[in-house]
Amino acid sequence: MSRPIAALTLLFCTMLWGFAFVAQKSAMDSMGPLTFSGTRFIIGGLLIVPLALRELRRTATRPTTRQWQLVALMCAVFFAGSILQQYGLMLTTVTNSGFLTGLYVFFVPVIGLLAARIVPHPIIWFCAPIALLGIYLLNGGNFDSFNLGDALIIACAVFWALHVLLLGHWPQPPACPFCSR
Repeated sequence: MSRPIAALTLLFCTMLWGFAFVAQKSAMDSMGPLTFSGTRFIIGGLLIVPLALRELRRTATRPTTRQWQLVALMCAVFFAGSILQQYGLMLTTVTNSGFLTGLYVFFVPVIGLLAARIVPHPIIWFCAPIALLGIYLLNGGNFDSFNLGDALIIACAVFWALHVLLLGHWPQPPACPFCSR
């Protein structure tokens, strides 16, 4: 993929990510968080089934019990993050939700260090706070009245960070240039 196409793809993905908060917040006017999340996951699951079946026929290997356990854990963490985000969106603004969800950028190296002893490259400690500042400036977060919705969104960011860390273990990645493991 050429650099311009890659940059446009990243821009498009970023726009979708941002618009998703507006759609999620609007959906709460007509349905509850569990109904919205359930519908969203069923549609996503149905769309991925043909790809999963094709992959299953293409490869002879089957997941091990340990890999299925990791999948179950990743699903539980993903579900927790999604549900906390939906409930938080009912109680806070889209702007605050976008900013606070972005805290997972900071939580990933912190949780990785504390829970898994994954020591990030020193540049991460410089870049993560800059990313937080950038997210804040882009979203224009407002903390005049911190509420329960904001706390739920922060908890959701912790689960998104856990999900990112778990994804890093499936499959075992090659040596990471940013990690000293």
